[in-house]
Amino acid sequence: MSYPEYTECANRYDAADRRKQGVAPWGFMVEIGLATLIANASAIVVIAAILGIAKLSILWGPLAISVLVAALAALVTYCDWWLKYRLICLDDDKNHCAIGFVAEVEDPWKKETGFLDQFDTDYTMNIGVLNTWFDGTNNDLDQVGTVQPFGYLLKAPANDLVEQVGFKLTGKNTDEKDYPPTSGKPRTLKSMKVLHVEFEGGGVHTLRDWLRGLIILLLAAEALAAACAAGLFWACILLLVLAVFLPALGAMAIGDSISRKANPADIDKALASLSVGDIVIVSGRWIYDAGHVDEDRGWNEIHPIRHCQIIKEGVFDGDWGAVSLLTANTWCELVGWVQTPEVQNEQKKPEHTWEIHPMIDGCVPMSEPPAVLGPNITSVSNVAFYSNCYHNYTVAAKVTDGSSVSKVELWYRFSPQVSWQTKLMVLDSNSGLYEASIEDLGSATYFVRAGHTDGTQTDSAQFSTFLYCVA
Repeated sequence: MSYPEYTECANRYDAADRRKQGVAPWGFMVEIGLATLIANASAIVVIAAILGIAKLSILWGPLAISVLVAALAALVTYCDWWLKYRLICLDDDKNHCAIGFVAEVEDPWKKETGFLDQFDTDYTMNIGVLNTWFDGTNNDLDQVGTVQPFGYLLKAPANDLVEQVGFKLTGKNTDEKDYPPTSGKPRTLKSMKVLHVEFEGGGVHTLRDWLRGLIILLLAAEALAAACAAGLFWACILLLVLAVFLPALGAMAIGDSISRKANPADIDKALASLSVGDIVIVSGRWIYDAGHVDEDRGWNEIHPIRHCQIIKEGVFDGDWGAVSLLTANTWCELVGWVQTPEVQNEQKKPEHTWEIHPMIDGCVPMSEPPAVLGPNITSVSNVAFYSNCYHNYTVAAKVTDGSSVSKVELWYRFSPQVSWQTKLMVLDSNSGLYEASIEDLGSATYFVRAGHTDGTQTDSAQFSTFLYCVA
């Protein structure tokens, strides 16, 4: 199962157009909020004209609701920026791999920041990449960017394009202050540049969904308020019901959003023990985080993490001798292979979703006619018949290029200790298939061989069928 993803990465120009000003992209939010307010106010005036409301003074209720709708629309705009325009692609949506030690962890369940920060429910780690350590030599971003093989993830030529549109690359720092003590090594408390990596939580994404739902309810409340002002009693009753439930829904929206915290162990139980000091391998989208431009800083990240494994548990002490450059590259190649669409699609099949053991909580897939290896034979189908426990097994094979085939044979045997037997397969002119039947007692192993006019031959894969006696 893959880790949840809620964000997208933008190109540098879209991110620059919606850049953050202070604690939010205020300019973009104000534009959307004002446009929503004007549209809503205009709609209210039209509704009032339709309902024959002569005094605009009694429309203050609907107009007040439209202000609230505009405010929520601005918040939706903020959520859209957070999810779609805050992160800048450094290599499209491709995965990049890194190996390093966990220098620092920020668990969303243990955040001590302000209320608004609680909606950022990502589980984050700062990783000292392979061949770096708290020794005072890895605090310069230019220097760390040259460390092989993963230093480029902290600073690379791709960052030049990001800086051209006004974003700064300062890198992310972590010091040894909260790192567990290592045996035999004095604590230096020195700072180093680290790679920031994040498992994504669904806080902001969930909040946006709630806000959209609340906007729809408020738009309904606007229409009901206008109808109530026109003297429609039933509209007043419905408006009162909405007024009672909307605050409760708002509280539910906040609670639900804050609870959607990322937890690596939800996807991979082996990561329940993940802690500071472990050596890990991570892979995911390589991005620049433009969400700190108001603080005049910024850094590269792996965000979101799409694969994570603990390579070695315990408190890493700076000795990278056990992880060679060759080993690191091999690990990353293998992780990249399992992230290919072909492998991931195979993993999603029901027969591969077991957790304990295939024999306990697995399942057996419905079998298709066995695929046959070889350039000329494309399929093998079979039908089994049982009579007095004698086995009658019919095999049919299709040959793609019949003009180059001199004969097609069925090879079979009922035990590994006996010799193969052969039968000439006969072409059925109606179906275009070569067919032959096995009639004997026992379970058969068989394959199909096509002999070509040039003297070569092509064999299918071997298949087996099993005898069942019916009383």
